[in-house]
Amino acid sequence: AYWVEGDRFSNAYLETMAFFFAHLLLDVSPSSILPQGEVILRYVLPEAYGIFKSKLLSDEKRLKKQQLSLQFSPQTVEFQKPMVAELTGTVSSYVGARKLSQHQESYRVVFVQRKGRLFLEGFELIQSQGEINDE
Repeated sequence: AYWVEGDRFSNAYLETMAFFFAHLLLDVSPSSILPQGEVILRYVLPEAYGIFKSKLLSDEKRLKKQQLSLQFSPQTVEFQKPMVAELTGTVSSYVGARKLSQHQESYRVVFVQRKGRLFLEGFELIQSQGEINDE
């Protein structure tokens, strides 16, 4: 269970939102990245909107050029500060049904509260480990 009370959010709620944002940003294909991006832009802090929009457009261009799809499988979330979570999981890249690579990656998710509403301020890769052999 999670709760939202005034300008405070439970860690369980923030964890759920971090997983939701990771899904929208990291479970993507050339055809899904912009529609999913439009959903995430509704949650982005107004000051960060341009940064997120530019990143989505450049990621779409890269995915189309490489005919690449990504899948993120979250494994852990840890809170470094009250509104800053580090999310770790496995990112797999595919061309069609063929898996190209699989890496362990960690992302920092930064939330901001304004007038009782939760916003996404940042979502950045902080660590990428070598390829994982899943055989």
